[in-house]
Amino acid sequence: MQTFRMDDLPTFLAIARTGTLSGAAQAVGVNPSTAFRRLENLEAALRTRLFDRTRSPYALTPAGRLLLSHAERIEEEALRIERVVGGLDRELAGVVQVSLVPSVLAELAPDLVAFREAYPRIVLSLHVDDRLVDLARREADVAFRPSLRAPDDAVAWRMADVAWAHYGPSSSTIDPGWIGFDDTLSHLAASRWLERNVAADRFAARVSTVDAAGVMLATGLVQGLLPCHLGDHLPRLARRTGPIDELRSRLWLLIHVDLRKNARVGAFVEFMKSRFERRRASFEGGTPVDASVVVESDSH
Repeated sequence: MQTFRMDDLPTFLAIARTGTLSGAAQAVGVNPSTAFRRLENLEAALRTRLFDRTRSPYALTPAGRLLLSHAERIEEEALRIERVVGGLDRELAGVVQVSLVPSVLAELAPDLVAFREAYPRIVLSLHVDDRLVDLARREADVAFRPSLRAPDDAVAWRMADVAWAHYGPSSSTIDPGWIGFDDTLSHLAASRWLERNVAADRFAARVSTVDAAGVMLATGLVQGLLPCHLGDHLPRLARRTGPIDELRSRLWLLIHVDLRKNARVGAFVEFMKSRFERRRASFEGGTPVDASVVVESDSH
């Protein structure tokens, strides 16, 4: 009889979440045939079908839904063990996983390099994406996240306000087309502002990242909205307005509460906080804030 293997549960969870073998394989870092073999092993060990494979995407059977609830609890406990035990690490050595959006990376890159020089035994693993990572799932140890609020499961430092303004070609008096954002950025206040204030036929293009909007605006042929720390440094652009209040966000430095005592994470946080003062004006368009106090995220 096939033996139940705990190692097959991550693949089962990935199939349940993505609905496909290819998506699950990518999520767990194997090829689709390996993912399928692990699913077959698990079903053989439990002597039941876990998915209706005749449907696309794969649909959980009643047995699969029951296993899912147990597997998610096992996964959460395993992640908590990683965070709690890893959070006690006193060594100033190892890897710190840092999540940043591309435009924030461009601003903080010199400080990240300086940190590596100050702590040569700590390696920074940078995850650069507009996607919001899940700190509870250890997708990152530290995150720089632009948003109005910090998540409830994090210790958060408010580093700066993030100002946005309207930018257009610096050498043109015409009224060019606009760069908009697609549905992946619909959560941005800037995206909602554009939909309210710009007619649909005025958009020259829509992009899926803020950085891509910067690339398009840097051509000097279109206009749009950008965070000031990005737009103020791009060629052939000029502000057409001051910072727009309703677009203002905040930049948070976040760690999971279980990592507060981790030495290398603590060293990184303190280093970046100490150097951030020189960056603040760039983010805020000239309006400094006090970022010296740690705030618990549920107090906002």
